[in-house]
Amino acid sequence: DSAKFQFIGHVLGLSHPPGNPLYMLLDAAWVRIPMPFRMATQVTILSAVFALLTLLFVYRTLERTFGVGAGVAGTLALGTGPLFWTFATEAEVYTLNTFLLAAACHYAASFAESGKEKPFLLGALFAALGFANHLTMAALIPAFLWLTFARVRRGSELRLRDIGLVLLFLVFSAAFYLYIPWRFSAGSVYSEFGDTLNWQSFWGYVTAKEFQDSFGQISYVSGVRERMPALITIVQKQWMWPMLLVFPTAVATLRARTRLFYVFLSLAVLGLLFFAFEYDISDPDGFYMPVVLLLSYGIGAAMFAAERRRPRLSWFAFATLLAIPAFMHLVLWRHEDGCELVEGMDNETAVVLWDLDDLFEHIPEGAMFAVPCWHYGCTEVLNYYRYAEPVIERKHIKYVRFPNTEPDYWDTPTKVEAIEYEVARESRICTIRKPDAETWRARHIPYDTDFRPSRDLHEGMIQGATLYCSRPQGGN
Repeated sequence: DSAKFQFIGHVLGLSHPPGNPLYMLLDAAWVRIPMPFRMATQVTILSAVFALLTLLFVYRTLERTFGVGAGVAGTLALGTGPLFWTFATEAEVYTLNTFLLAAACHYAASFAESGKEKPFLLGALFAALGFANHLTMAALIPAFLWLTFARVRRGSELRLRDIGLVLLFLVFSAAFYLYIPWRFSAGSVYSEFGDTLNWQSFWGYVTAKEFQDSFGQISYVSGVRERMPALITIVQKQWMWPMLLVFPTAVATLRARTRLFYVFLSLAVLGLLFFAFEYDISDPDGFYMPVVLLLSYGIGAAMFAAERRRPRLSWFAFATLLAIPAFMHLVLWRHEDGCELVEGMDNETAVVLWDLDDLFEHIPEGAMFAVPCWHYGCTEVLNYYRYAEPVIERKHIKYVRFPNTEPDYWDTPTKVEAIEYEVARESRICTIRKPDAETWRARHIPYDTDFRPSRDLHEGMIQGATLYCSRPQGGN
């Protein structure tokens, strides 16, 4: 997905359900700002920007309620956690989600305290915008409705017209989804929407119907045996288990200091957990980002309580607890060695790793490139080069595929022309798949071999890819 988000804004494409139209438009606008980076880096920076805005609102909320120490503690706990850090340094939708949630929570806390109209409307605006980015915001509806009801009962400055303004915010948010029929009708070069646009297909897409098979089917046993361990694993990925010991203190402190906001946070966490438990997705880590965001308010509150009693000891213990996951994150640091790709191909060489910058620079100008794989991760990285890297356009390289070599993923989100091996007699075709070269040899089709050098990376010495390019008889 990260490779996909690095180019999809550039081509104004349609991503996997639910489409994330707000992110798509922000991504598209961002990559059109002149910056001295390649597009992949520029889109990754966008995630970091949303992560920083998230931390800013978390700090402001905690500082307003508990003071500077709590704000610093909660922000550090969230920002330095490996889970949050990972998604803040990847091209993904999740930090936009946390930014909108953190902003909505900031104004919700202010409204819970004052009952004033302005924070209520600002919180409603950010929450409504969240619907244009990610489905998880729907899990927060009970929390926002309860807070509004409870604050009105205690007294507030809300007026009847505010209902109309909230509805207007929701309509404004829903309008972003017009991006989907617009790009479908325009024939976007990259689309995961499907082949037919009607109300049924549109609604199934924006509600991510394909991931809802488990809704209402999670039992107590499966929840305890499967989903709860997964949750604990993800939370400890963010903080490690010692940090969980502060939450009893956090609950007591939040409840004593700001009861309305405490209930709001509790309902929000329960709603988000229900959503993450029920949503049928194989990589749910990003869906727990809002959960760890809300839990960071608890860490700030616990630090406030501890700091009042033993400030030096509290900060020493807090620093120690943060150092544990930070150290583990450094130990498992993900190295980035240029633009490499790891992919198994036909069990030919088990794992092949090659440098795509080097690879495409050595493909002759005007040649065809036979895509070597069908796996989602591999195809999206190749799509990034196809749509976002200038080397493909500069050298007039065309993507093609040989038939009956791999399950054909390429015809779903993007079209790649299928060609026969015999085309290599008349046109120059390059491949890194050894079976393709062996097929040429069996059919007496001449080709040249370009051995790309091995490289010494952090995993050890990695064999470079071999580039096979046909030698057309017609001279093309």
